[in-house]
Amino acid sequence: MVALDVFGVALLACLVGVVSGETCPSLINCGDLGSITFPFTNTLHQDCGILVIHGCDDKEPGAKKTIKCNNTWFDVVGLDQFTITIKDDKLHDLLLQRSCDTFSYSSTFTVSSPLLKASRLKHYLEILRCNHTLGHPPKKSVSNNTLCKNETLYSMVDPNPSGSGYSHHNGCSMLLIPTCLQLLDRHGHLYSSDPFEFITDNIAVEIELSPDCSTCIYAHGGQCRLDNTQKFYCYKGTYVRVRPILHYIICYLNNNLEY
Repeated sequence: MVALDVFGVALLACLVGVVSGETCPSLINCGDLGSITFPFTNTLHQDCGILVIHGCDDKEPGAKKTIKCNNTWFDVVGLDQFTITIKDDKLHDLLLQRSCDTFSYSSTFTVSSPLLKASRLKHYLEILRCNHTLGHPPKKSVSNNTLCKNETLYSMVDPNPSGSGYSHHNGCSMLLIPTCLQLLDRHGHLYSSDPFEFITDNIAVEIELSPDCSTCIYAHGGQCRLDNTQKFYCYKGTYVRVRPILHYIICYLNNNLEY
């Protein structure tokens, strides 16, 4: 019979951990959201993604899926390969009240990680918010209104938005407002001049991986990970470490067998 001390048991446990691979599943079932993959993950594999979806284990139809961001919980409405759509309850309330605070509201749902190059609103409209009426509406302005007291809101359609082109308008600020997918009719006009009609509280955020992370996944077949100092590394499996660890364990067992 073999008798192992604590050190021997620890070595065996280490081997089991290495052989099991500590790798992330390629697909994770998340109920109504379907199968999800990196950069999304669930609570059982939190190190396997950037955005952790809660409630994936609840397979009941219609079961809520949520995500926590900046200490605020959001309902997850949908997931695409690199897009997450969440419901912002605070924005929802502002829209119901037709509050002008809607146009100064900035959602707390923001995505940042060393594994990302950028994250941005997928569907949006630029609103130029001015504390007075401009003598000449800015270029690419498709509508304006004075719904909010002492302010004029110019709805913009600009294929290359930056806001820098409007910096010369004193007393104005450029806002990016989450919108529904379809805003313009076939003539290039907004379906409504009332911005409350096309702002949505279902915010779609598009995620772009960093070059290192993209190379890790698509060129090397690896997994993007962060070490204890939040530095990127490309995880390609632990098989290279199995042989030396196995060698030490076999030597240990040979020297500690008791019959």
